[in-house]
Amino acid sequence: FEASRLPGTMAATAVEAAILQFRERLRFDMRALSNAAKAPAEEAATANSKRWPLLNELLKLVKAVEDAVENIDGWGEDERGWCLALVQPLSSAALWCLLTHSTSRGAVASGGYGSNAMGDAGMPQDPLAVRCQVLLRLTCGSDHTERFGFDHLTNLRLSHSAFEEARLSAVARIAMESKPLVVELMGSGGATKSSAVPAPWPRLRGADFLEQVRQRGLRSILEQAGGMVQVSELLPKDVAEETLETLQGLADDEWTLSANKTSVDADHRFWRYEGTKIDKAKKFLQELSPDMQPLLNGAKYDSGGKITLHNDAMRWVVRPQEVFNAETFPAGTTVYRKVALIYYLTKDWTEDYGGCLVDNMDDGPRAIVPEFNSLVAFLVPREHWVSEMKPA
Repeated sequence: FEASRLPGTMAATAVEAAILQFRERLRFDMRALSNAAKAPAEEAATANSKRWPLLNELLKLVKAVEDAVENIDGWGEDERGWCLALVQPLSSAALWCLLTHSTSRGAVASGGYGSNAMGDAGMPQDPLAVRCQVLLRLTCGSDHTERFGFDHLTNLRLSHSAFEEARLSAVARIAMESKPLVVELMGSGGATKSSAVPAPWPRLRGADFLEQVRQRGLRSILEQAGGMVQVSELLPKDVAEETLETLQGLADDEWTLSANKTSVDADHRFWRYEGTKIDKAKKFLQELSPDMQPLLNGAKYDSGGKITLHNDAMRWVVRPQEVFNAETFPAGTTVYRKVALIYYLTKDWTEDYGGCLVDNMDDGPRAIVPEFNSLVAFLVPREHWVSEMKPA
């Protein structure tokens, strides 16, 4: 094909132009962008501003090759695949621009589940859709040249992940546009509307829950309960009040903003506290399942705070300062989240304020209004979201 059919065609001109631009200019821009990750913050920000112009140039050059192939009579998918294979370095560079954005220094990511909320100049409206498009080009090129080779299999795996992400994005939008039913409060410290429904999961008082944990274990309780339980009056009241007072008294610089809007993770915004001032409450929660590796911290939501649909599945490597059980989980161990705990210290709350945990059940979502000194525990993975906090 390269020797006899391609030369002298519009496609050949487009391929040669793309390769020339990449060799003489764009690959150096890409190298500078890669080196920016190690540069001081100001230099990194300047270099990172070139990411989207670089991506757009790469995409335009590859699109020009596709358009040229389409305009040649008698050429079809085979010829398209062969030409895309010739400009594979450009598509690989475009994929690199997209995949490395969320890990670049100083970047607050964009577009949870593919939406765009970052405002970078030239950034695609839907980075996830662009990633799917680039991966389709890469797999098409490999499919017609090195079928089932290492690069082909790698790109097939990345394509599967990207399209699964797109599917979850659609599911998330549908689920979060529905109106969840609000479950009744366990106590009297708040207000729900008259339309509140009974909780479809077990509810226990703190003393009864702790006794069952001692007898059967936390995971066994959750498995027998269908995956989730809700607990009232978990901690001694003085410990709960002390923990709330401690969190309310923290200085602003003791909180870390967690704000992610990439398609790599759920779109979220909340503040996290990882210090030692609430260790008394954390120790109590750790002892609910001492055979597991805990990862606990304080959190607060303010105006606009939320987490979009996700299932809490994650893995991490235990750091030396996180070691809880050195024999079972020494530093360097890779662990997987199996149980999630949400301990509430919020008082006098209503669903209208936002910040409610919404469980995405098969028969429709259910919202839990935060109650002071209460716990929600569930097995992971389990789909849910946190409704957006209203202004003021």
